[in-house]
Amino acid sequence: MKFTISSASLASATQTVTNIVSDRPTMAILGGILITTGDGEVTFRTTDMTTSVSATMSADIDEPGEAVVSARMMRGIAKSLPDAVVEIDASDDVARLTCQKSKWSQRTLGVIDFPTWDDFDVVSEA
Repeated sequence: MKFTISSASLASATQTVTNIVSDRPTMAILGGILITTGDGEVTFRTTDMTTSVSATMSADIDEPGEAVVSARMMRGIAKSLPDAVVEIDASDDVARLTCQKSKWSQRTLGVIDFPTWDDFDVVSEA
């Protein structure tokens, strides 16, 4: 997965989706953001197993894909970035973020472990 996005869009998306992330999640994967890219968009998604929040932003996609990164770390990095273009490249279990002269890297979590809507019990009241 590889894409570029404005730092403002990244900060907005991470702020939106990390509001439900616990500082001490019951499972490590619940402390992550699932990032999915494709068709000129990137979607950021978090869940606490009862609520799921997502934010979709326009981005330049170089390689479509998915990765799960630490929500706490991504939120902190996104808030500190200058107003510039950010490149995120995730491969080989490492996500790399570059913005101007600044570079960060972090290990990714397993995408397969991130809960899907199929993992939730959906209750509908008529």
